[in-house]
Amino acid sequence: MKRVFFFFYYLTFYQWEQINKEYLTEDRNFNWKGGIVLITAALVLIFQEYMGGSNFIRGFKPVVDFFNSSGYGDLLISLYWVAAGIFFYFVPAFIVIKFILKEDIKDYGFRFNKDKKVVMLYFLMFFIVVISAWLVSSYPGFLKIYPYYKGTGNSIFELVIWESSRSIRFISLEFFFRGFFIFALVRYLGAYAVFVMTVPYAMIHFGKPMPETCGAIITGIALGTLSLRTKSIFGGVVIHASIAFCMDMFALYHKGVLIKLFF
Repeated sequence: MKRVFFFFYYLTFYQWEQINKEYLTEDRNFNWKGGIVLITAALVLIFQEYMGGSNFIRGFKPVVDFFNSSGYGDLLISLYWVAAGIFFYFVPAFIVIKFILKEDIKDYGFRFNKDKKVVMLYFLMFFIVVISAWLVSSYPGFLKIYPYYKGTGNSIFELVIWESSRSIRFISLEFFFRGFFIFALVRYLGAYAVFVMTVPYAMIHFGKPMPETCGAIITGIALGTLSLRTKSIFGGVVIHASIAFCMDMFALYHKGVLIKLFF
C-alpha cells in the first residue's frame, strides 16, 4: 500500500512541486501579459464555438452546394471543422507569443523530447486510455458520437483523409491547451496553471458521452503536467491522435463496418 501511495505521490504532487520550483519565477501580482493570454484564450474558445463548427459552414448555401457537387459534401464540411480548429487554436496563440510577448514558440512546448523514459510513460498512458475506451466502446452513447465523421466507414479514401487531417488538428489543439495556455501562465500560477487549463479543456468535450467528458479532466491534468515536465507537447499530440483513431475504429468495429471496409 505504501508503494502505491508513493507512486501516486511521485506522479502527482512531486511533479507539481518540481514545476513550481522550475517555473514559478514571476511576481504573482497582476501582470498584463497574463491578462492578455487569458483574454486571447477566451476569444479563441468563443470563435471556435461559434465559427469553427460544421453548423457554421452549413449556413452558407453556395459553399455547401459547391461541396456537394464534388460528391464529398459531408467530408468537406467536416474538414472545415478540422481547418477551423487548426487556425483558431494555433494562429492567435502564435501571434501573441511572437509579436506581443516577443518570445520563442519553442519555449511553449513546440519541441520534441526523445527521452526513452518519457516515451515509455506516454506509451503506458496510451495503453491505459485505449483499454478504457475499448471497455465503453459498445455502449449506445459512444456509438452515437463515434466515428466523429459519420462517413468514415464509407471508403478507405474517406477514412484516410479524415483521420490524417484530424491528427494535424491535434497539433494545434495541444499547442493551445498544453503549450500556449500553461507555459504562459505557469510563471505566475505555478502548477495551478495545469488545473486552470483543465477547466476549459473539459468544457470543449460537452456534448460527448459523460464518461469521456469526465475523463478529459484526468487527461488534461496528466498531459498538462507532462508537457511542463518534458517541455514538449508532441507526446500529447501522439497520444491524442492515436486514441481518437482507436475510438473511431472501435465504433466502426461494433457497428460491423470495419470488416466490410477492408475485406
